[in-house]
Amino acid sequence: TYILAYKDQKNAEKGKALVDFLWWGIHDGEQFAKDLQYAPLPAEIVKRAEAKINSITSGGQPLR
Repeated sequence: TYILAYKDQKNAEKGKALVDFLWWGIHDGEQFAKDLQYAPLPAEIVKRAEAKINSITSGGQPLR
């Protein structure tokens, strides 16, 4: 599974909702992975995903 998202979100409110959802998906959402037949994310992949999520901005301002 992968997600394509603009690095600089035009709408800060929607961008923040996206960032919050992505963060949830790689942390709290992981509890649902096994039941949905997904392998858990390795720690290194979570770390990389966190960095990408943290790089999403709106008007140059970080959303996380």
